[in-house]
Amino acid sequence: MSDPAPLASPDPGVNRATLRAFRSTLPDCATVILSDLEAGLVLASDASFAHPQEQLDALAADTARALSCALDPGVATPHQAVLLGPTASHLVLRDPAIPSHALTCICAPDADLRSMLQAMAGFLARQGRRGTPA
Repeated sequence: MSDPAPLASPDPGVNRATLRAFRSTLPDCATVILSDLEAGLVLASDASFAHPQEQLDALAADTARALSCALDPGVATPHQAVLLGPTASHLVLRDPAIPSHALTCICAPDADLRSMLQAMAGFLARQGRRGTPA
């Protein structure tokens, strides 16, 4: 009997190596996470230091909450969120190709947020060929 086929990755184009390469282009980014908003799971991550799985899970839950807030029931859910804190900024951008996925960058509080969001949008756009292995 042959081995079963491996399960398809939820996002074959994004993995730890892809995120590491992306994070290396952003000197102020300490952590980058791709999460599934519906499942509340971290699909891939890369960081300048190790995060316990519980912390990554909490970040995925925070990401889902940040992007589920609509100001009015008639308004579409947000596609980005910026959470500012005294020690870090969390930038969250919904993936336009897979709206149930989001990219989060945790960066220095004084980082150039506009350029970081532009870089994140560019990264997601480059990954937009979904379904094709990287």
